Amino acid sequence: MTIAQDILDSAKGLIDELNVGGVKIPSTDSDMQALEYNGISYINQALREVYRESKSFNTLEVSNKRIPNLLGDLGQFNKVDYIGVDQVYPPTGLGVVGAKAYYVEPDSDYTIYIEEYSGGVWSILETITGVTTVPVRLKGLITPTDSNNPIQMRMSGTTFYRHENRCLYSYPFKADSIPEFRPWIPVTMPDDFGELDEIIDEHPVRQYNQDGNYKWEGFNKLYINFFYEGTLRVIYNPTPTVVTAGTDVITLPNPIALEFCNNFVAARMATTENPQLVNYFEEKANELMFKSSRTGPASEESITDVYFGGHYG
Repeated sequence: MTIAQDILDSAKGLIDELNVGGVKIPSTDSDMQALEYNGISYINQALREVYRESKSFNTLEVSNKRIPNLLGDLGQFNKVDYIGVDQVYPPTGLGVVGAKAYYVEPDSDYTIYIEEYSGGVWSILETITGVTTVPVRLKGLITPTDSNNPIQMRMSGTTFYRHENRCLYSYPFKADSIPEFRPWIPVTMPDDFGELDEIIDEHPVRQYNQDGNYKWEGFNKLYINFFYEGTLRVIYNPTPTVVTAGTDVITLPNPIALEFCNNFVAARMATTENPQLVNYFEEKANELMFKSSRTGPASEESITDVYFGGHYG
């Protein structure tokens, strides 16, 4: 385990400011306090520069399996125009039994009713209204007076809008865990997500590859195909933790990256303590950065038989 103080001490040792006569200069010394205070800032700069080469990886596992839509699947992804005449889903007007949650996406001012058939009439369980100029994603729980009563979703309103991705779920979700019903399901990256390394697709039965049924957009937008069944492992470089004290733990599995930090901080410290060493430590840090960026062995790959055809592995 490495703590920030280890890097501070290594850097001070490199510029000959760690001890006097074999006795470590205490941190209470005013010069040391200033040096270490600035050193914390230098450590954060070094960690940000080397985080991609730090060989520090985190893994996000995403499990996906299609959840049935009581309204059916494919037809509910379509955009439908609302032009003033109420529309009910399912369109049979008979409703569906067992609906416990809903999901829908209108793109302009809307009024949507969740209704229950009881005593020979449709009664409103929930009225969902809103004013918008962009598509919104609506979802919520459904609590009928009797679980055996049919449920329907009714589109209404006073002005034109389009709606899509309509769904009634039978699963008993928690209020904050209702999934989005979309052709491509968005996955939120962790707060410490820095940069994608790779995505591994593991799906039934015992299939393992790096060509998962997903789409990656921009910096941190992952979308999974609605019909995909399996587990994706998103392997990424986490953003470095901001160091604020010498006791803070630093994760640097790559020892060359750690040595880069020592020399980087030493170069910055030397500007006031030993200026003639600045260029030396900067060059050493650059050399270590280059060494730390060398890649390891390649992952498992298939082999093509160029003589007899076929693939192996």
